[in-house]
Amino acid sequence: MNDTFTDELPLAELACNPERVFGRDAMNATLHFCSPAHGGWGVVRTACLLPETQLLFVCPEACGRHGAIAALEQGYRRKITYLCIDEQEIILGGYEAEIERAVDDIMAKVQPRPKAVLLFLPCIDDLLAGDHEPAIKRLEQKHCVPIRLARMNPIMLDNKMTPMLRVQKAMYEFLPETAEKDRGIILLGSFRPPPQNSELAGLVERLGFGPIRHPEFCSDFDDFRQFAKSAGALVLRPEGSIAADFLKTKGILSVFAPIAFDTATIIERYQRIIDFLAPLPGASGNISAADIFAQTAAETAEKLRQTAEVLKSASVAVDATVTASPFSLALALVQGGIRVNRIYANYLPPHETAALKKLSELDGSIIGANPNHARKHGLRPERPLADIAVGFEAGYATSAPRTVPLAFDEQRYGFEGFQAILGGLIDAGSAGKSISLREQIKSYGLVV
Repeated sequence: MNDTFTDELPLAELACNPERVFGRDAMNATLHFCSPAHGGWGVVRTACLLPETQLLFVCPEACGRHGAIAALEQGYRRKITYLCIDEQEIILGGYEAEIERAVDDIMAKVQPRPKAVLLFLPCIDDLLAGDHEPAIKRLEQKHCVPIRLARMNPIMLDNKMTPMLRVQKAMYEFLPETAEKDRGIILLGSFRPPPQNSELAGLVERLGFGPIRHPEFCSDFDDFRQFAKSAGALVLRPEGSIAADFLKTKGILSVFAPIAFDTATIIERYQRIIDFLAPLPGASGNISAADIFAQTAAETAEKLRQTAEVLKSASVAVDATVTASPFSLALALVQGGIRVNRIYANYLPPHETAALKKLSELDGSIIGANPNHARKHGLRPERPLADIAVGFEAGYATSAPRTVPLAFDEQRYGFEGFQAILGGLIDAGSAGKSISLREQIKSYGLVV
């Protein structure tokens, strides 16, 4: 095990070199541990957002087990088909013909008949350098449906094209070519969208655009294909960045405005969206995000004050399974007088660097920890390391008696997103009793 990298350090030390705990080399320096709280929005569940689309996974049985159980737990089993391949087919390359027969079976047997097929190939195919484009073209002509290629290849996690980045790009590859444009705005990267009456949607509408678009809002595949007419896109999580690059080829520009929680950064993100949309034809210009959200910011500050009053001296741990911006979340809590003592994340995204630096200056004793480091295996503490955990991963790693059961930026953006988390903290701090972490994990549908 490389001593340059470790599982946790105080932020005062990490601020100079976050790579020691949160860098890709830190992840590659040891065995990878997945805690029983690990899971949620993987490539399978993300791709299942596409309506009237069948997913075909080609893999050995063991590779597909986790995704298959997740499909049962989370209610999308009928959207997925598995083609399990054996060692002989892998060695001889026979699974290429099997894929064509599997697609034939899907189109003949799945009812209602799919409007599209998303084909997932495993790490094995990367190693064998398979070329499936000729077969895909034949199948598209034969069945008159679009077929796109994605990959479920964890060996590419340290690559620029990770499975999650790739699957979101593959989803938008279904969009047709069109010169027609409307006022719609796509939300990229987010696993679930804020509702159409949300704070974010209201800002988009105020600027003369809308509706906001996300696969979850689509009633059918044709509805999803209307995304090709969109005026622009907002990248709310880094997972949407490659899809955003692809959409440029269809004339749809985007802006990176990831989720944030501290007031200054929320305002900056909203101003970034305003500055992106304002130059587009028909937009309203000269709008200040600080002016628009002055009252909302004041209301959020009051709720933060109330939360700190309820929690008193209770310690709080946060994690990256709750949000793509855990350091911004911790910063917002610390600025409000809440005692954050631990932050769990697999890596430090570039948009979080400033938040980590500010946090280290405010309280360098906060521990930054990697929940997947090999040292975490079998070391769940008997005595809690925090009083309240925000997120399942932090709940498991700290043995906190209370967990705020939020996960993966679901419908949380801007001030109302932060208020939702504060509401969860108030409930956790004032509740007479809470359900166990095990019950929360089961309720959410995580698969261990």
